[in-house]
Amino acid sequence: MLAIIDLGVESEKQIGYALRQMKIAHVYANTPEKLADASHIILTATGSFKDAMQTLVAQKLDQALFQHHFKQKPLLGIGLGMHLLFTSSDEDGYFQGLNFIHGHIIPIDHQRPCCPHQGWEWLSFKYPHPLLKGLSEENVYYDHLYHARVSNNDDVIAHSESGQSIQAIVARNHNFGIQFQPEKSGDLGLQLLYRFSQINH
Repeated sequence: MLAIIDLGVESEKQIGYALRQMKIAHVYANTPEKLADASHIILTATGSFKDAMQTLVAQKLDQALFQHHFKQKPLLGIGLGMHLLFTSSDEDGYFQGLNFIHGHIIPIDHQRPCCPHQGWEWLSFKYPHPLLKGLSEENVYYDHLYHARVSNNDDVIAHSESGQSIQAIVARNHNFGIQFQPEKSGDLGLQLLYRFSQINH
């Protein structure tokens, strides 16, 4: 069963609605016990890196994610959820992440850190990957202030160019991250969620 981590944010409902459109069975989980039997986990969050990470720790969901990771089960982080998969972040200070994918989260615009990257951008595939199988490059919708500086460029499987390169989709073994909002990105976004649900561990 696919589980969406329940941190009480609106984006979880939007992802759940997208999954229902494709008839993908899922549950919402806010305890380690509810996550223990999940075959796939989606982590989406809003707000700041610090607050989201502290919430995971307070609810012991970080430990559940570590167990999921050690069992090599598929995990997808979306938006801020993708950022949490990385080693660390500069958002509102320096904070440690889950370190499932090596890299650091930095502002898109160091001169204007409160100016978001918002709108539609072309998504370019870097190389073939099971998550992208059968999909075509299209425009996708972004709304974020920070992005990933990935340590290993081979972990980036898709990107967008908006004055600078945005690491749009990352993949490291059974861990995946999507920077844009798949639930607002038309058929391509929905198909990415479907492809994730079909990946076997």
